[in-house]
Amino acid sequence: MNKDNNNNNNITSNIHVNILMATYNGHLYLQEQIESIIKQSHSNWTLFIRDDNSNDKNKTINIIKHFTSLDKRIILINNFFYETKNLGVNKNFEYLLMFVLNRPKELNGLLKRPLTEYFAFADQDDIWKETKLEDSLKQMLAAEQLYGIETPLLVHSDLTVIDQNGKTIHSSFYNYQNMGPPNHQDNLNLINTLIFHNFVTGCTMFFNRSLAEMAAPFPAEISIHDWWIAQVASITGRIIYAPYSTIYYRQHIQNQIGALSLLKALNPIKIFSAKKGWCFLWKRGQKNLRTSFYHAKNLKLILEKNILDRDKQNKSKNQNQNQNQNQNQKHLLLLDQYLRLMLIPRFSIKRIISSQKNRFLCASKSRQLLFYLRLFFL
Repeated sequence: MNKDNNNNNNITSNIHVNILMATYNGHLYLQEQIESIIKQSHSNWTLFIRDDNSNDKNKTINIIKHFTSLDKRIILINNFFYETKNLGVNKNFEYLLMFVLNRPKELNGLLKRPLTEYFAFADQDDIWKETKLEDSLKQMLAAEQLYGIETPLLVHSDLTVIDQNGKTIHSSFYNYQNMGPPNHQDNLNLINTLIFHNFVTGCTMFFNRSLAEMAAPFPAEISIHDWWIAQVASITGRIIYAPYSTIYYRQHIQNQIGALSLLKALNPIKIFSAKKGWCFLWKRGQKNLRTSFYHAKNLKLILEKNILDRDKQNKSKNQNQNQNQNQNQKHLLLLDQYLRLMLIPRFSIKRIISSQKNRFLCASKSRQLLFYLRLFFL
């Protein structure tokens, strides 16, 4: 048993992982996060950091530069290309992803492109558990054995929710949010939920180059980068869920998205709270639902291109290729049905009936009801 584990560790230790971290005014928790990455049991990685012009008197940049001087695996890409404007979280991560995919000549002296590449997103304020990369990589390699190395693959996991001081709030993000992830065994139908509701957290994402090339560059008006990448994975490849926590997900006042328990969300005292009160959450949810239809249009473009490319390449199709084409056609039909929901007049019960008919389903009854309510008023 120990011999097999040693062999597995020897195999995975040779595999390189690109870690992408977008920072902005992150000095309060950044050092702890970078230290947790340095302590990873899987040590074959490069951490690419892009700072989005922090205005905290160089506190964030100085922390990053301190670590780049200590560890050659940590690279601040602002040193190669400097942008004077703020890109925002989506464009920041897109910039990082495209930077690594294109591998500019400035990196030739620092890095050699590995035969296979994997990517992991890292937020500036979390803490990675020591085996985060190792566990994600093992899940990925097992998936590649099943689906092939060319298949776009995405691994994600549960999270431990902590407060700003590192104290545990809940051992499971999904239970805390009352949003248990759908059955990933039914992988072909994950898009039925992902099209309008994201259950994949970007800070646990681990994906292969095939998915990175399929998802990037991002469409201009996406809601959030992790949702878009998960949607692309669901229609072009496979999503693998690890039902255990790989990171400590920190909650604090500056969270870009954050976690919120159902009880706190329903707290009547916070109905008009500027952030995470009922009004705020309703407006944000309506905006995300509206954007989901923009996502659907762009996902259709990817599928249509896939179908066209495979028709050109596979004049004599085998059974697996025919199954892939059938899957693409089913997803295309589903996206069409979703887009048609907006052709039904607002305040019409027919929207809800149509969504039920096409099985646009959430993992919990409370969130399903909320989706119907949002759809009715959108």
